[in-house]
Amino acid sequence: MSIIRITTAAIFAAIVVAGLISLEYFLDYWYLILAGEVLLAIGITVWRLRHEIHRAWVWLPFSVLFAAGSFGFVFILRAGNIRWLVFAALLVLWGLYFWNLSEKEKPRPDIGILVSLGGFFLLIYSAWQLVLLFSLPFWLWLLLIVVAGIFLFWPLFRLGKRQRSLVYSLILGLLLAQVAWGLAFWPITPLSDMILLLLAAYLIGSLMLSYFLKQLDRKRFWQYILLTGVLVILVISTSNWLPLV
Repeated sequence: MSIIRITTAAIFAAIVVAGLISLEYFLDYWYLILAGEVLLAIGITVWRLRHEIHRAWVWLPFSVLFAAGSFGFVFILRAGNIRWLVFAALLVLWGLYFWNLSEKEKPRPDIGILVSLGGFFLLIYSAWQLVLLFSLPFWLWLLLIVVAGIFLFWPLFRLGKRQRSLVYSLILGLLLAQVAWGLAFWPITPLSDMILLLLAAYLIGSLMLSYFLKQLDRKRFWQYILLTGVLVILVISTSNWLPLV
């Protein structure tokens, strides 16, 4: 594990998060900050993979969605008491993401799935808040889930199955949209909905990735099933159920 690789990843992550923190002081210029975050994520991704541009273009949509989700989440919680914990978590996620982008080594699937899930949650949660705030059509949010499922997991699926990896990512996105549509009928809070959808992404994405990497056996299969099942029960049992009208 190269010290230079870790240091540069940490510096890049700190720069990205510093841009998000600037929302605290320059809220009127949010559109410039959003554009800057997206361009910064693109620029760092291209620089990290500058000698392997054929890999960089696969990760560019990931970087754009990750930056947009991070910005949206911070924008929504900018007045919350937990915002500094959010900044710390984002620093870790972005650091892992940039560290995992290396020209000399293949991305680690375990790190990749963690960052993909983090980016997925940030994006869908902030997008759902916009849907509620502006009374946008529900299908727009479902469409975004499909797009997020494709481009936040496609680079990982390419690690083990280059052929038709985009098709399998599309299948994942469609499955997650179907789960989200079903959860919309449950009388639970939006946050619980997002967490359950995240667990669905974890289960389906992890099973598909393990299969593509030829690491899926009976033991690993049941580990994913049992862990997800326990977490789902925990979320449902602790969620605030909304009254039925």
